[in-house]
Amino acid sequence: MCEPATIFMAVSSGIAIANYVGAQQQMERQTKSTIKSQKIQQDQLVDQANQNSFSQGIAARKQQAKIVTAAGDAGITGNSVAAQLLESMFNEGQNDAIAAQNLENSVESSIADRDSRLSGISAPSLFNTGLQIGAAYGESQMMAGDSRPAD
Repeated sequence: MCEPATIFMAVSSGIAIANYVGAQQQMERQTKSTIKSQKIQQDQLVDQANQNSFSQGIAARKQQAKIVTAAGDAGITGNSVAAQLLESMFNEGQNDAIAAQNLENSVESSIADRDSRLSGISAPSLFNTGLQIGAAYGESQMMAGDSRPAD
């Protein structure tokens, strides 16, 4: 029959290994969840930027149409109308560039946030698991009444 100390050692080792495996699986679930939520956040940022860009594009086209219509109604042609149209197009281009930069900054911020959250997820340590097994062995030796170190 096995000694109680040996049984205790085996059970303690099994528990330590099970804890390690469970912690490893928990870390993987947290990592996957963090990456998934970051991907959803990025998709939302891109969708919002696309909607804003589309809305601004429509507003710019309406403004350009008003310029052309007002000039046509007034019978004005030439450089002044062209200058107003060019200014409207320039402003539209600036708005698009700013929106693209804002989107890029938002995505970078989202990635930095994800990396920060991932760094907070600690991986289980094989070293700690080994210490738990060693401590269990020490306890089993003490239970057996063996006070000398194991060979």
